[in-house]
Amino acid sequence: MATGPGFAAQGNTFIPNFAASGRLQVAYSRNPRAFPVAQYCQMVNSPRTVGFWLKLTAQEAARVVTVQDYEWPDGHNRPMRTGLESFNFKEFRTHRFDYGFTIGEKAAEQAEWPLVEQHSQIHAAKCMTSRTIRVMTVLLTTTNWATTEDPDMGGNHFDTATALGGGLWTAGSSTNPIIKKTLDNVAVQINRDTLGVINGNPQELMLLINPTGARNMAESQEIHDYIKGSYWTQEELTQGLHPNNKYGLPSSIYGYPIIVENTIKVTSRKGATLVKAHALTDTNAVVVSRVGGIEGAYGAPSFSTMTIFWYRDEMTLERFDDPRNRLVEGHVVEDTDEILTAPASGFLITSIHA
Repeated sequence: MATGPGFAAQGNTFIPNFAASGRLQVAYSRNPRAFPVAQYCQMVNSPRTVGFWLKLTAQEAARVVTVQDYEWPDGHNRPMRTGLESFNFKEFRTHRFDYGFTIGEKAAEQAEWPLVEQHSQIHAAKCMTSRTIRVMTVLLTTTNWATTEDPDMGGNHFDTATALGGGLWTAGSSTNPIIKKTLDNVAVQINRDTLGVINGNPQELMLLINPTGARNMAESQEIHDYIKGSYWTQEELTQGLHPNNKYGLPSSIYGYPIIVENTIKVTSRKGATLVKAHALTDTNAVVVSRVGGIEGAYGAPSFSTMTIFWYRDEMTLERFDDPRNRLVEGHVVEDTDEILTAPASGFLITSIHA
């Protein structure tokens, strides 16, 4: 007779020893295969919960109104110039989150599987899901990409696929490569607004889409023609050499690496009608850059599009044994703030398909 689904309780559990946070970080917060957010966000360890990140105004390095402004004629004193670039310290403020569970002592003593470790992993995954949701809230807010937020940009860094490429991505073909035109126009604008720091090479820019967007891309004639025309892409797909292959996509398109952001969020309360959705919405795509590795330097300017500042708890596992109440508590803790530090190095593409 079936006995599940159920919850851990007296008489059906046993707890082994579990060595704290290090394994969770390796398995979750620093594992891009578990949660893609580790691929496209840079992590910066902050010495305080409130701090500032440095934004230089990227204009002076390219400001040449006329070359005669810099001429130094023979016999004249050397010109005295200010030549200084403006800068701005912008505030971030980390917030602490706790994802916890409580197990009765009897359950802890008699479990037939590693119950504390299992629930620690469950709540580590919840922590990463919550982090991804917060990152997506930042990335999908159009005002974060506007010149009103960053007047250093020559134009807003958000637009529709139709405005950028001439149509929906599902309508592209080899003779009208809408996806390519969209991404190339985005790369040109990023190159211009970063003064060539992000120089437009596709490998510097990553394309984020969710599984629905990935499958819609893969079903377009443009992608079919692209795959037929590329020996390496055909080999990658037929041999299943990359996780994107299950969506019918190669690891990159026109040289732009594709990251399928497949994080799922459950937005219904326990016991209510189940509601699930992707953290990244179906009709949006985001182009981001991560300059350097996953670890960023505190206090240094960066052209990485998205930065996660963290104080003390990037992912900390804590366990408390409560002899008085005969309980075992487990907690996964993070203390972070998610900031769009360089909107000039990324782009939000909306309405990629109907």
